[in-house]
Amino acid sequence: MIFGPSGASKTTLSLNLIANGAESISDDLVPLVGANAQAISMPFAIGVKHGSFKLGKSLSPEFDKLDRVRLGQRIVKYVTPDHENVRLRKGPQSIDWVIMPKYSPYEPPEICELSPLEALTSAAEVGSWFSANVENMPHLAKFFERTRTVTMRYRSSNEALGLVRNLVKTPTN
Repeated sequence: MIFGPSGASKTTLSLNLIANGAESISDDLVPLVGANAQAISMPFAIGVKHGSFKLGKSLSPEFDKLDRVRLGQRIVKYVTPDHENVRLRKGPQSIDWVIMPKYSPYEPPEICELSPLEALTSAAEVGSWFSANVENMPHLAKFFERTRTVTMRYRSSNEALGLVRNLVKTPTN
């Protein structure tokens, strides 16, 4: 699972992973259900911002023909998950890793593992990705106790892909 504040390069990282064979569960909303907080696939269109249009073209030969949508100051195109180059994973999925990406072209790459409390605090700061209902907090705390969470800083798409590949090779608890 990839999460973070707006502008953190979540979709860009996701597009890079999809273009290199990863499967998608959803963009922008991933419901976690059940005692094990499994992710449920939500086939929303992937919102590709102007800075990632080159990656969007790798997902769809028709990308240039897609309508541009203005959202405030941003220009976005939407690629539907039923496109032949977007492999949508179906059914409940366990989550082994939570990655909080940050594209930073002038700083060295870095992966920092967060404690469950740091992960929960970071999630609360980001806000909208979960319902901040008091009843959800025990479930979220258990989720972060079971799920390894890292911050990942990277300078380029290739660097990010290498970092993620190395990360997912690391055994989880």
